[in-house]
Amino acid sequence: MDSEIVRVNRVLALRLFEAEDQLRQVRARRREDGRANARAAEILAEHRNAWLDTEHSLLNRLEDARAVESELRARMDSLERELLVAKSANAAATVSGDDATDGNEKREIGAGEGEGEVEGELSEEEMDEEEGMVLHEERVEDGLELDEFAAMFYQERLQMPLPPMDGHGLGPQNNGNYHCTDASWFELHNPSSNPNHIPWQGLNYDPVESMGGLKHVTARESPWKIGLASSGVPNKLKVLEEELVNLENLGKGDLSKIPSAMRKQAKRYQSLSVRIDDLCKRMRASDPYDPAIGAELRLQRQTEFLMEAKHLQHRATETRLKLSTVQSETLNISRFSFGEEFSAEVKLRMKRSLDSIRNNFKDIQRNLEVWLARILGDLEGMLARDGASRMREYTNFW
Repeated sequence: MDSEIVRVNRVLALRLFEAEDQLRQVRARRREDGRANARAAEILAEHRNAWLDTEHSLLNRLEDARAVESELRARMDSLERELLVAKSANAAATVSGDDATDGNEKREIGAGEGEGEVEGELSEEEMDEEEGMVLHEERVEDGLELDEFAAMFYQERLQMPLPPMDGHGLGPQNNGNYHCTDASWFELHNPSSNPNHIPWQGLNYDPVESMGGLKHVTARESPWKIGLASSGVPNKLKVLEEELVNLENLGKGDLSKIPSAMRKQAKRYQSLSVRIDDLCKRMRASDPYDPAIGAELRLQRQTEFLMEAKHLQHRATETRLKLSTVQSETLNISRFSFGEEFSAEVKLRMKRSLDSIRNNFKDIQRNLEVWLARILGDLEGMLARDGASRMREYTNFW
């Protein structure tokens, strides 16, 4: 009767321990999910604020550009009006000079009674040459006036602050006081100051995207290109088998049940790792990144691989739950089985073996879950990228 009560108490204690362990795991997952959700909300808020700042900066730049455009148009209109006035004044002066020259020639012809007809009259070719020289001088004077006015306008713009911009064309720089103080561009591109002027020679310009803030990034290899040996799972399983053999040699009575239960769990991990490695081999054989295949076939392959990876992730979750059950059972067995028949040294060695086995199981579980999570993330990224490109093609088509 007493033995039956003890057995029932053990069973109830085991169930209570399992329930408490499951409750503790659920609470831990809820805390992790809460932290992850808070972090995601924080990241989205940061991105939203950055987008709003960028939008405001672009709107400010657009307004400043429109103001500069209107100012330049007004200056161009005033320059055109001044040029027309100067041309009309030069034309009037030329006409009055021609009239005076004709009057002098007529007076000389009347006084000399025909003696200086050849010298007083200009041939048609000489008159054309004279008119051409006058027009050339007029163009040179107009060009010099325009160059002087452009130089004056440039000196005025040197004193005016431009819209503040950083290396990306956004945000403040130098506390909002960004002045153009380098006159090399004007000297290089002003024909009056540079006689050997070639358009756009030596012009320095910023790239569309500044590379100053980028760090050296090493391309990460795709997770499905990693073999089973690189995952570290086989080495962990080998060490685990050695610890189980050591525990079998030390254990007696109920302790002999511990290695068998843990060996079943190790077989589960080995089977799961082999299936993940098989998925990676098939993905390497038919590369889902291959651009040579059609979009529909590539999408079908990626979807199939994604579904299988999700199924393996579900298997990994079930294996983790079974690991919790196995650990709780072994903990209860070891707690009730460590009696007086074991020496202190044997107890210490058994405790170390159990701790090593427990840590190896945790490492194997974590490695497999991380491996699967990276594969899923890579596949979901490929599907999202292909979906975005197909949506872009659809938009461009319509």
